[in-house]
Amino acid sequence: MSFTMFEELNTLHASIKSANSDDIIMMCSSHDQGANVSDSWPAGYSETITIAACDKYGNLPRNLDESKANYAYKIHGLDVPAGAVPFLASANSVSGSSAATAIASGLSSLILSCVRLTNPPSGATTGDRGKSRQTLVREYFKDMVSPVAEKYLLLEKFGNLDAKVKEGEVINAEQILRSSFARAYERDRRVSH
Repeated sequence: MSFTMFEELNTLHASIKSANSDDIIMMCSSHDQGANVSDSWPAGYSETITIAACDKYGNLPRNLDESKANYAYKIHGLDVPAGAVPFLASANSVSGSSAATAIASGLSSLILSCVRLTNPPSGATTGDRGKSRQTLVREYFKDMVSPVAEKYLLLEKFGNLDAKVKEGEVINAEQILRSSFARAYERDRRVSH
């Protein structure tokens, strides 16, 4: 949900609660209004994962007070190269929490796809031993957080790619799937045997 509202709507919250009970992940944008706004929705609902835009170093825009900002994670979403986007005025880049939320949504979809590929469902709707989709995404996001910038997701940490590149290893997609995304399933199997 790449939008923010500054007035809470009971009907929106009811819809979000319903979607959450159906195990639907809801990514939403943090507001980009700075100190002029304290609360916004759907970012204010606990059932959502709120994303803020930051620069490539993990810094929020100057107009946002880190201590008052409401977000779960921040992703590089300022001056992101985008090429020509027909419905936007920008020709070369996009900026803002809406752009960061789109990136986070794609990332969460990729994570869930990788988990499903390595952990075929056995009757459970989540495909990973009964964990909710939101729990899975949060677990993998946690592994991608920068060690120096709080809540900042580093895309290069997806599937532990940064360590493999640093060590000069050849990138093998099948090996990354097995080593990074089958881990919860394998851990559960080892415990049960």
